[in-house]
Amino acid sequence: VGMKVDILTIDCTTYYEMDTIELDLYLREHFQSNRRKIRFLAPHNKLTPPPIPRQVVIKQIPNSLDVTLPTGRIGVWFIGESPIVVKAVREDSILSNALPEGMGVNTLTIGSNVYKELDLDKLAFLLKTTSNQADRVLNVIKPELYSDDLEVTLLKDLNKNS
Repeated sequence: VGMKVDILTIDCTTYYEMDTIELDLYLREHFQSNRRKIRFLAPHNKLTPPPIPRQVVIKQIPNSLDVTLPTGRIGVWFIGESPIVVKAVREDSILSNALPEGMGVNTLTIGSNVYKELDLDKLAFLLKTTSNQADRVLNVIKPELYSDDLEVTLLKDLNKNS
């Protein structure tokens, strides 16, 4: 109790820096494997960072990007809130070269409906319930372009006499 997952190794592939959703997904996908190993750490220990790739390719990422989503599962993990961020895209996903990791979700368009200011649960619900639709477009932007401002409309208190 109180331990945290550091790394997961399945059939010679090691996964790092997973949240609980990813861990659960990997374990379910590979439930028949006999070569699954999890390393747990005490909460005060730092997680093992992933190895640095031998070749690091830096590509220019646009400020905003419209990504047409395929039908079926899209193989993308999201985290955070305000903005929701693309944490990872599976290598075998059709979106692996189209959707850069680290981008923030701005809008989701399904048909003629545009959804803004989504939370993680609402985004997941919309993606899952419309997975058979071909007319879905995810607009993502660099997270640093999100406004730090908060605008709230205050309504007149109807219980007070003016």
